[in-house]
Amino acid sequence: MERSERRKQRILSVLSRRQYDAVVFLDNIKNPHNIAAIMRTCDAAGIQRLLYTSDGGVFSFLREISRGSEKWVDVERVEEPVEAIKGFKKKGYRIYSTALLEKSEDYRKVDWTEPFVLVMGNEVSGVSKEILELSDRVVKIPMYGMVQSLNVSVACGVVLYEVVRQREEKGLYQEKDFPEEIYKRWLNL
Repeated sequence: MERSERRKQRILSVLSRRQYDAVVFLDNIKNPHNIAAIMRTCDAAGIQRLLYTSDGGVFSFLREISRGSEKWVDVERVEEPVEAIKGFKKKGYRIYSTALLEKSEDYRKVDWTEPFVLVMGNEVSGVSKEILELSDRVVKIPMYGMVQSLNVSVACGVVLYEVVRQREEKGLYQEKDFPEEIYKRWLNL
């Protein structure tokens, strides 16, 4: 098999396992290293959509960290985050935000096999109050050390691999149809 045909088959294999109903939403994350690491983890976990909002800062990531994943993950800026979250809710998506609050639940108790948006918050201030209020559930990763938080990119990776575990168990990574526009775009890279 020639190289271009092998590449096409690899692309088709990856596309057929993408999780189009699983979305990661970065709520004002600033650090380019974190953004790139999350982007790379989204690609590795088969997450197609990575949305972000920014309070005026420039969205940037480090290519040496993302390792080309920006070509394979749809990255989109959201101008009105609250409206975007409301739009997902209207479409039947569950909104799961990460935060260390009294009401936060263990992230492993969530059913990640249904359509969802995972909201990861700013490195200092976390998820905005408005988005937390719209969230169906607030989740956390249990901590057993003196430090009670993880780096946002590490936390996103931990949660996404619970998503992978649950979705694999339910057979959701088996081959399926994918949107035609994504197929055309990927084959033209």
